[in-house]
Amino acid sequence: MIDIYSMGNIFYSIIAGEMPYDDMKEGDAQKKIRHGERPDVPEEVLNSNDEAIQAILSAMKRCWEQNPRDRPKASVIRDEFEAVMRRIRSRNEDEPLNTDTER
Repeated sequence: MIDIYSMGNIFYSIIAGEMPYDDMKEGDAQKKIRHGERPDVPEEVLNSNDEAIQAILSAMKRCWEQNPRDRPKASVIRDEFEAVMRRIRSRNEDEPLNTDTER
């Protein structure tokens, strides 16, 4: 069984560049988590138009649902990421190649 809440922590570290609650004692972090508090997400991430970043942000929030029964299965997250990656690849294949080279 995969610890989905911890998967959300990994997603946070990817988009925020730091581990959640890294600056506090474990007991204090656990207390915040029990009370439904989550670390702040940087504004540039929240306002990003990047589809991959938004997919990670969405997955992170869902992994952090307070009620464990409301958290998605890892396979659901995998399937959603796979769909996003397919869309990104498809768009990139449709873009013309840049043939200009720097000299």
